[in-house]
Amino acid sequence: MASPQRTLELLDELQRLGFDDGAFSRLHHFRLKGRRDTIQSHRDYVAKRDELRDGDSNDEVQRRLEIVLKAYRSGGFASSSPFVFAALAEAAFLEVPPSRVPE
Repeated sequence: MASPQRTLELLDELQRLGFDDGAFSRLHHFRLKGRRDTIQSHRDYVAKRDELRDGDSNDEVQRRLEIVLKAYRSGGFASSSPFVFAALAEAAFLEVPPSRVPE
């Protein structure tokens, strides 16, 4: 089971680097419904959970956040440009596509 606390830690670290709602909405599954989720609403949602089931939509979001952070760090990025994070988020969404279309 994935840890909601890990999602919150990833968001903390990414936001310190410049990750914003625009980038977050690119990696969140709500984009398939034409909705732009925010970091705060996702924080509020996962903070109420004891665990995230492996393979569910929010576990996939966590995996995408991990990819963005690892790519940023290993790529030697220093920019806090929203364009950098948007591109990394898009790549993470393609790397870990949603396993199901959200209702």
